[in-house]
Amino acid sequence: MLQQNDYFLLKENAIRLAHLEKRTHLEMQLRQHKFFAEAWRWHIARALLKLSYRLDPAVSRL
Repeated sequence: MLQQNDYFLLKENAIRLAHLEKRTHLEMQLRQHKFFAEAWRWHIARALLKLSYRLDPAVSRL
């Protein structure tokens, strides 16, 4: 039979686990946002490079 102290420890462990899961989820979301921000940065840089080729034909000869 569980003692009152055991219930307290179970509750504490459940709270810690919930915090850990939330933190892990937030870290995963942050990694995803960083990845998408990097992808957009690359996409914009590529579009600007293509635009510079169109605006200045000398650039495309390099």
